[in-house]
This record gives sequence, C-alpha cells and structure tokens, in this order.
Amino acid sequence: MKINNLPKLEKLNELLEYDINNGNLIWKKDLKGGVKKGQIAGYLKKMRNTTYRMVRMNGKLYAAHRIIFKMHNNTWDECGLIDHIKTYPIADNRIENLRVVNNSQNLKKQLPQKNRTSIYKGVSFNTKLGKWTSQIQLNGNRIHIGVFEDEVIAAKSYDVKSVELFGVYANPNFPLDDAE
Repeated sequence: MKINNLPKLEKLNELLEYDINNGNLIWKKDLKGGVKKGQIAGYLKKMRNTTYRMVRMNGKLYAAHRIIFKMHNNTWDECGLIDHIKTYPIADNRIENLRVVNNSQNLKKQLPQKNRTSIYKGVSFNTKLGKWTSQIQLNGNRIHIGVFEDEVIAAKSYDVKSVELFGVYANPNFPLDDAE
C-alpha cells in the first residue's frame, strides 16, 4: 500500500479531534460522503495479521496512527515509521502505544513464517543433528545462538539474545520475565 503524505497539521486539526482515552479520531464537522460530526473517523482494514484504522480525506487514504502521531506531536518524522507497541488483533492507536522506529526495528515484530519446523520464532529443528537450533538476524546477518535438546530452551535463548540486541524493540516468544 502506498503511503500518502499527510495533510498539513492545520487541516488535520480543523477536521479531526483525537480522543486520548480510546485512541480514536473523531470528525469535528459534517463532510461530503455522509461523514457526520462526532463520528469515529475511518474504517477498519485487515492487513496481514493486524487490523488498522484507515481514514479517507480528500480522496486519499491515511493510516489513523500516522495522523494521531502528527497531531499529538505537532510534527511528523519523515525518516521514521510509526509503530504500534501492541497490535494484535486490532491496532491500539492510543498515543502511549505509538513510537517512531526504523525499518529494521519494525521488522522485528513480524510473525514467524508458516513453513517453519518450530512454533517459536528463531528456532528450527536440525534433522541431521536431531536437535533444535536457535538463530537471529541483525542487519541482514544471521547469528547462531546455539544447539539445544529442548525446543522451549532454544526459544528462550532466542528471547535473551533478542532483548540483548534489540532492547524494547525485541519481539520475544515469551513474556520478558519468562525469557531468562
């Protein structure tokens, strides 16, 4: 999906109000196409494994979280992406759940591929060894973490390395307090 440049902040503030309690954008006035003052702006659109709220203005489609970030911060960081800390199953657009990330940080949240041999991210079964291996990628380079008898231990070793490399942008298999 093409990412459209956002309208000017003045235009966004003229048309929309941000509800800080639930993360919704509310129309401030009636518009063409049946838009009524007080309605929640936009519609829900499923993309990959998450549902995002999309808002149409002047014939262009915008992700609500990008609008919200611009309105709340009175700016837009063109160099970064706006990421949801929690997304599943519906993206939470409250401002405390939004952050600026680079592409590498954003990709850390991808779900594992469907054709994997393990249910855990970063873990695969090595048929030659008859054991579980754990690995992670950093800047396009694969880092071998270890070989393990147990799939869960391999997954937890991935989690520890993920937190070490990516900090708050890590996407562990288990809650952080369980990864150690």
